Amino acid sequence: MRYILFSVIIPTFNRAHIIERAIQVVLKQTYQNFELLVVDDGSTDDTQAIIEPYLKDQRIKYIYQNNAGVCAARNKGALNSTGDYLIFFDSDDSVQETWLEDFYNIKHYKYDVVFCYMKRIDKKYPNGFIVNPKDRKFGAMGNGIVIPGAFMVKKIIFDKVGGYDESLSYAENTELFFRINKLKPSRFFIDKVNFIYYPSEDGGSKNLMNMIISNKIILEKHDDWLSNKIKYTYNQIIAVNYARFGDQTNAAYHFKKAIKYNPFKLGTYIRFLISKSFNLRSVFYKLNFRK
Repeated sequence: MRYILFSVIIPTFNRAHIIERAIQVVLKQTYQNFELLVVDDGSTDDTQAIIEPYLKDQRIKYIYQNNAGVCAARNKGALNSTGDYLIFFDSDDSVQETWLEDFYNIKHYKYDVVFCYMKRIDKKYPNGFIVNPKDRKFGAMGNGIVIPGAFMVKKIIFDKVGGYDESLSYAENTELFFRINKLKPSRFFIDKVNFIYYPSEDGGSKNLMNMIISNKIILEKHDDWLSNKIKYTYNQIIAVNYARFGDQTNAAYHFKKAIKYNPFKLGTYIRFLISKSFNLRSVFYKLNFRK
């Protein structure tokens, strides 16, 4: 089997306190035929100074851009990459030392996308729990885990679908795979827990308005392709978030759309009724009037 060059892409923004650990995690891999692209999305801390000593290693590239968001940073890394496969990796996560080796030790020529199992660690589950790529929750879509670090994708496939949608600040990985899945790519699942995921407490996905805007973009962009089940789920998420803002008009609109796509979910009707009452919203939803 010939050597496969992996392009590992780490987007970072004001993560000087952890970026060195992320670089070390990649450098300690048992498979060493990689390039590492660190894309600095306009950091104002000591990120560049910390990365500077590592640039003696010719496999490591540092790319600075004005702040444009994580999707733009990942796309910038992909644009400057030379590998056969792209592997995105966020600086606050971790991997096993055989992460790249296990990606390598398969018949790559047959597969467009390769996934591994993921261990998710958060406040609720400090000891973590395992996510199977064939699950349908916690970042798994039934046919792969879409959280960066749990998958690698052929560069030609990533380029063909146009990379990340830079208008999104929530669900950007899911949306990327909506487009990848339309190509019906060949897949392989590595039966090992090689990726450790620590959900960010301050990421874009925590912002309710980001969630609303991004989900509405995805619904419009993929209207002719998404299943009614997914349209139901996205509209309900949008509706609940509007209710948290006290926006009854938009909440009602999206609750009605959710009911249209799945009229047999009693919980949706209950949430709809809650959204119409300020007192009930105050009890059941954490109100946030700051958009």
